[in-house]
Amino acid sequence: MLKLKVIKAFDGDCILVSFIGSGDKVKNILVDGGTNRTYYKNLKTILQSIKDKGEYIDLLIITHIHDDHVGGIVEL
Repeated sequence: MLKLKVIKAFDGDCILVSFIGSGDKVKNILVDGGTNRTYYKNLKTILQSIKDKGEYIDLLIITHIHDDHVGGIVEL
């Protein structure tokens, strides 16, 4: 199972990749975090859902440090 979720990031990018890893545990990779607006409108809820399932963000990738890619991560 591989899931790719493109999170509405308004002016930037925010992508969540989820897959079954070793030990049949779900692994989550977050690529960029969009703007601070992305965090408050969309990303915060998604991250809380991941936490509620006992999962983690196993890898965070920030492609570059423009605000439309890292603003949501700064808010986190």
